[in-house]
Amino acid sequence: QAVDRMKAGLRSFERYVPAGVVRRLVASGKAAEFGADRRELSIFVSDIEGFTSIAETMEDDRLVDWLRVYLDHITGVVEDCSGTVDKFMGDGVLAFFNAPEAVPDHVARACRAALACQAMPRHSQPDAMPVPVTRIGLGLGHVLVGNMGSTTRFGYTVIGDMVNLTSRLEALNKVYGTRIMATAEFRDAAGPGLEWRTLDRVAVAGRKGGVTVCELLGETGGTDPDTMAARDRYETALTQYHAREFEPAA
Repeated sequence: QAVDRMKAGLRSFERYVPAGVVRRLVASGKAAEFGADRRELSIFVSDIEGFTSIAETMEDDRLVDWLRVYLDHITGVVEDCSGTVDKFMGDGVLAFFNAPEAVPDHVARACRAALACQAMPRHSQPDAMPVPVTRIGLGLGHVLVGNMGSTTRFGYTVIGDMVNLTSRLEALNKVYGTRIMATAEFRDAAGPGLEWRTLDRVAVAGRKGGVTVCELLGETGGTDPDTMAARDRYETALTQYHAREFEPAA
């Protein structure tokens, strides 16, 4: 009976804390300790487009059920790509790749997770409810990851400048009409097999210099030819614009 109660407690614990963290903690046989390490992670931040308007038109129980199905999809995709879901922030999700376990190709996996999150099947929603449109920000950098919080209560989470920047990129999708936005450094580290569009160079409050941002379009060979042609025209115009050749850019 004691073992059964322990198993039930651990299963419940995994619903509040990333499963990988729970397994490592149980395997170590030690109590969780306060502290964090600095590691290079791929950061993933997502949000539902127009969530406030959607929530206002839905009854409470239907909204909870609709959101559960959506978050099940996001969580499943991230975990299938070896990522860790840090927390839910209302309809938003903060996740990261390369912790607690090392994932050598974590940047590419984060890209594929972002693309898969956009492919939520329509039939998955209950009672023909609308399929959420997801905006995602992706960033790469060294951040603090570990057990952080207060003396009496802490969680396994990440903090750092790149986490903040990635959150801003997610929101910036709204300005550019895009779905997945990343830094140029993230794009360069992702490796081959993916198609990108260079969007712009933007100013970010609190950071020196500008940040080049890119849109993840899809996988090589699986992206619509019209989209690829539009990408090429856009990037040509952007190069001319930065060279102050405004007429041909327009």
